[in-house]
Amino acid sequence: MYWTTITLKVYSRLLCATIDTPTEEVTGTFTNTSKIRLFQVKLADYIDFFHYLQNHLNEAELKRSQKYHFKKDEHRFVICRALLKISLAAHVGLSVGEITIAAGQNKKPYLPSHPKVFFNVSHTNKYALIAISDALVGVDVERIDREYDYSEVVPTVFNDTDSYKIAFAVDKPYTFFKLWTRKEAVVKATGKGIGKNFKEIPASDGKHILPSALLSNVQNLSVLSFDMGNEHLASIALEGTKDSYETIHFSKLPQVDSAI
Repeated sequence: MYWTTITLKVYSRLLCATIDTPTEEVTGTFTNTSKIRLFQVKLADYIDFFHYLQNHLNEAELKRSQKYHFKKDEHRFVICRALLKISLAAHVGLSVGEITIAAGQNKKPYLPSHPKVFFNVSHTNKYALIAISDALVGVDVERIDREYDYSEVVPTVFNDTDSYKIAFAVDKPYTFFKLWTRKEAVVKATGKGIGKNFKEIPASDGKHILPSALLSNVQNLSVLSFDMGNEHLASIALEGTKDSYETIHFSKLPQVDSAI
């Protein structure tokens, strides 16, 4: 008697959509019906707090910040890391000093004290986004660089459908960076990083069915794009269907001078 092994392919759902620019929420609270907290940071607003924010970094984080060649990059890292820790502390009810961020699989950051709290950070020279959620989340923000020559990049990172969308878009640079932020947000949420299968992840508007391995076996993932103004746009990838999330708002950052 001969036995035949049958391998069944497992598929996942990926939704890509554009939403209105988030507005600031009224209450600033994280409720059971709001599964995502999204913070918009104007980096220039925190330069005067730089030395104060340094106090919230541990020894390893300070050493990492000092490895940057340019001061602007050091400032950006310190501001983003400190605000992330302050926001996480407020979210889980700990002091900032009790927040330790570790690196997990594929160097994806996680919170050892609260492994079911997920977070992600992205930044440009001007803005940063911090996302905290009770499900997998990834964010990416980009400045629309209209001088950037992306012609050689497109065929290496986008499939034929996405390449066509960029080639025939009314605003080609905008479309390129929107689709790019979507792919970045997806791999940051799933923890896969930019690998050999990056090109196979679709980014055009609509619902996509794809092999689950491309999404680290996440069954449903929604990636939502929005304008941030000043030639910046962003995408956020969230585990679950779009219906799982109410209208996304920007949350108010905790007061820096009240963090302990």
